[in-house]
Amino acid sequence: MHRVAGLFDGNGFRSSRVLQDLRKYLGDASFYILWDRYDSRDLYGTARMREVYSLHKAEVLDFVSRFFKFDKTKLSDAVQRYRLLWKILLLFYLRKAQDLDYCLLVDNDIFIYEQIEEIPQLSLSRTPFFVQEAGPGDRLPEISAFITNFLGREIRNAAPGKGLGYNIGFCGLDLTVLDALIGAMGDDDFLDSLV
Repeated sequence: MHRVAGLFDGNGFRSSRVLQDLRKYLGDASFYILWDRYDSRDLYGTARMREVYSLHKAEVLDFVSRFFKFDKTKLSDAVQRYRLLWKILLLFYLRKAQDLDYCLLVDNDIFIYEQIEEIPQLSLSRTPFFVQEAGPGDRLPEISAFITNFLGREIRNAAPGKGLGYNIGFCGLDLTVLDALIGAMGDDDFLDSLV
């Protein structure tokens, strides 16, 4: 069975279509979706889809702050400043609370217009992968702002080799690599560096 995780901005039409397309494309799959904004009216039936596990930010925040003994207020401040940190917290939650060792990480702005036959095979064999794309890969302004403004680090920009990049919005991840980071994540200095 495929395991699919994602931070989706809402449970509207776009999210519904992405989940339906992925279910059709992958077949037997479970979806662990952390909603940025959730509309309880669920107009497109996203929450009623079979094998969709709707995760709530409070649940993930509570688990991660307890597991790592983080100050919950500081952690909440960190994700307020850097929204994409939710993806990292989601992956730790899936590894430790759900005991997953592999997942496909998806965004709800990724549409599969043509099937890439290798993806279901890579997922079933639990092989990490990125999908290469022409042109530069994702480069979000909020990532740059977080690194420079809040972490105080300089970004060295370099053009991707041969005009190719990768989109983190659809990839296969080996979640067992997170186990090695758990000791560092429990350090108070780590969380302090994020806020």
